[in-house]
Amino acid sequence: MALYSQDFVERVRAANELSQVVASYNVHLKRAGANMLGLCPFHNEKTPSFNVKTTEQFFRCFGCGAKGDVFRFVQMMEKVEFPEAVKMLAERAGLPLEYDNPLAAREASRNSELKSRLLWCCSRALDYFEECLAGPGGAAARDYLASRGFEKETIARWRLGWAPDSWDGVYGFLLKNAKEPGQKEKVLEYALQAGLLRARENDRGGGQRSLYDAFRGRVMFPILDAQSRPIAFGGRVLVEKEGAGGKYINSPEGRLFEKRKVLFGLSQAAKEISLTGEAVVVEGYTDVIMCHQYGIRNVVATLGTALTEDHVGLLRRYVAGKGRVIAFFDADGAGRKATRRAINLFMEQDVPLAVASGLEMKDAGDFLPRYGADEFRKKLAQCRESFSYVLAETLGRVGNRDPQAMAVAVREALETVNLCPDAITRSLMRQRLAAEAGIPEETLPEPAARAKAAPGQTAAGGFSPAGRKARPPARAGLSPSTAALDMEEALQSHSGGIRRREAKLLRYMWESPGWCARIVDEYPPDEWRHGALADVAALIRDEWDAERQPSSAAIQARATNSGVSELLAELVFPDAEPLSEPDVSQILASLAGERRKEELRIVQRDMEQAQREGDSARASALLLRGTELRRLIMNNGNTTDDARRHLKRR
Repeated sequence: MALYSQDFVERVRAANELSQVVASYNVHLKRAGANMLGLCPFHNEKTPSFNVKTTEQFFRCFGCGAKGDVFRFVQMMEKVEFPEAVKMLAERAGLPLEYDNPLAAREASRNSELKSRLLWCCSRALDYFEECLAGPGGAAARDYLASRGFEKETIARWRLGWAPDSWDGVYGFLLKNAKEPGQKEKVLEYALQAGLLRARENDRGGGQRSLYDAFRGRVMFPILDAQSRPIAFGGRVLVEKEGAGGKYINSPEGRLFEKRKVLFGLSQAAKEISLTGEAVVVEGYTDVIMCHQYGIRNVVATLGTALTEDHVGLLRRYVAGKGRVIAFFDADGAGRKATRRAINLFMEQDVPLAVASGLEMKDAGDFLPRYGADEFRKKLAQCRESFSYVLAETLGRVGNRDPQAMAVAVREALETVNLCPDAITRSLMRQRLAAEAGIPEETLPEPAARAKAAPGQTAAGGFSPAGRKARPPARAGLSPSTAALDMEEALQSHSGGIRRREAKLLRYMWESPGWCARIVDEYPPDEWRHGALADVAALIRDEWDAERQPSSAAIQARATNSGVSELLAELVFPDAEPLSEPDVSQILASLAGERRKEELRIVQRDMEQAQREGDSARASALLLRGTELRRLIMNNGNTTDDARRHLKRR
């Protein structure tokens, strides 16, 4: 169920003029013809390439490819989801939030009130810890931080602090700062929920309890959310003693903080990760802070837990489609297991991962002061792409080429390959695995139905929004005569070929009802591979069918796919490449070729099954169809309805 009604979302959009919102983030725009132009806030550049079309209310950067509407801009700048962007822009425009139903309104109001109170407590606690570190009682903590090599500027930038060995320091500070009427009565309960205080039952019984500071005698590391607000803390004890707890402890999980969803240092590293397209994951707080101090500012860390699906999803927002994640792991047995688990998580979400190891010291916090930033960067440059790591760890262990051991290793590697949601990438990895194992690709076991896929994708790597049939699953097992051809096309597709061609068809459909009719006839929207593109294609078709010129406003009002704003930005900011009849014919022919190859995989599989079952008549018919498909593929035939007709029969 949508949190906000479409009518409210459109009113928020109308109340926030895009160029003014962009300018509020210190992006200086100048008039350039019908558009406005400035330096892109999402990547480093000296020549402006960030365009805002004020008439259509879309932006597009021709340097890094960022594009969308006002909501997408705020999402990218603030690293928030769509509902939060709507809320932020509504508040900016002074519009009271309007929810889609009364129950959602009441629940959202309660959650918002509680969250603001918890954030207030954490913010005041951070002030207290900073004051304590700077005061006379913080000398030991300052000495410790200096001994670790942290500079004064670093300590201030990361807002490090000190929690004195006191039972009521934070307790008293929060009460003192509770200024609002009635807040004093509730502030301690909020502080308890925020993990700043702990409770114990009074000895006198009666259900009464006393509250005390959760962090005592510890150097404090604030944990921030995407908006740089403190939501939790990590504390490092200076003097270990009985009952003090572990050397490092974090705030307990609660409304603000779930460690599986938070990466330490992400708010500080976000800009650098976006600019470079690369994120580095290390082990702890001090490692992250030391990396930033040495000028390596795209570094984050988990918080006492292994990498999770949520962590991968967070990183995916910053590097998807343009970069990768580099993660440091120990080289021992436990480290190798953690590495394989992480590789599988990244593979499931189709996020490129590289594996680094071998710091020759305990962690980055120790390595950098001794060897320096250049040596650390060399370690980063020596990282291995995750699939190369998997092959080395599986096939590389079988030194004597023992057949049984090699079969086990191949199956182990194949488990990781089968997690990949993208059919093209998966096909390429299967081919490489077979080549390095020295076996024909068709001998690799076919994967069972994949239970997971990247958001919006089917198990086969195609997209299947509601109301459209899913694409048939891509199958391995091509005959040697077509393997080289398939590899060449797969490489083109892997670099975004199919999406790029479908996006180009969308531009043709937008420009002319004649081109739209031809494309819909030869390549219907329900056969498109990318969900948002297919949705827009269907909406453009509907507009022309109703004898209306398609407009971004009309499409946006009817669209339900979250990726539509980026596609509309591409249409209102078209590339300079001219449109032509030969071009659209070539695109349609190449996509027909994709369908033929897809059918060929299915025919090959079915033929092998018929041979195993002794059904010679069916096997012969399939052999003939496969031969015809190979001929069409090799000749790059132009009959776009042939493959579709036969594929639907299957």
